[in-house]
Amino acid sequence: MKYKVRRFIFLVIILSLGAYLGSKDLSITLAGIGGVLVGYLAKAEDNQYERTKEHRAYE
Repeated sequence: MKYKVRRFIFLVIILSLGAYLGSKDLSITLAGIGGVLVGYLAKAEDNQYERTKEHRAYE
């Protein structure tokens, strides 16, 4: 659950940064990059969580 909150906060920061810079093209680009980054980080954390869970199951 914790990673979802972190992902949401990160996305909000990226979007607000894009909006702050003012250029619509730039903010869309930043939002796109942010979305990809957030997706990648969330996937990496999910994989880490699954591995930890499996590791504990073996012990």
